[in-house]
Amino acid sequence: MQFLKKIIKETIPVVLGVLLALLLNNWKESYDSDRYTEEFYAHILEEVKHNSRQIEKVIGSHKSLCDSLDYYKDKDVSGADVVLVGGGLQMPVLQNTSWKLLQSSQLGQLDFEVMSLLAGAERVEYYLGLDMENLMEALIEYDYSTEALGKQRIKDQVEQLIDKEETLLSIFEMYEEWHENYQ
Repeated sequence: MQFLKKIIKETIPVVLGVLLALLLNNWKESYDSDRYTEEFYAHILEEVKHNSRQIEKVIGSHKSLCDSLDYYKDKDVSGADVVLVGGGLQMPVLQNTSWKLLQSSQLGQLDFEVMSLLAGAERVEYYLGLDMENLMEALIEYDYSTEALGKQRIKDQVEQLIDKEETLLSIFEMYEEWHENYQ
C-alpha cells in the first residue's frame, strides 16, 4: 500500500506537468494562429482598399463612355471611334493574393462572413471578365457601324460592366466594415 501511495504521489506531479505543458502549447498555437489570421485580414484589407480605388477609376471612365455613346448615338460616328475617343476600355487590375493564400492555408479559421464576402467577390470578378468578353464581341460586331443600335448594344455591355464593378465595390465596403468591427 505504501508503495502504491508513493507511486501515485510521484506520478501526479508528472501528469500535472505534462497536462500543463499541453495546455500551454495549445494556447500558444491558438495565439499564433489567431495572430497569423489577423495579419492576413489586414493584408486583405490593404488589397480591398487598392481594388476599390482601381474600380472607382474604371467606373468613372465607363460612365463617361456611356455618356459619350448616348451623345453620339444618332451621329455619323462608329461605336469603335466613340470608344477610342473616350479613352478606350479599362479593366481594373484587382489584387487577391492574400485571400488566395489564406484560403489555401487557413480556410478553417476564417470567419464565415469573410469567406462569403471574398468568395462572392471572386465570383463577381469572374463574371466581370465574361462581361468584358461580351463587350469586346459587341465592339468587333459593331466596330465600324454608325447605327444607333450598335452603339446602344455597346453601351448596354458597358453598363453591365459598371453593374459588376459597383457590386464589387459594395462587397469591398462590406469587408471594410467587417474589418472595422473585427478590430
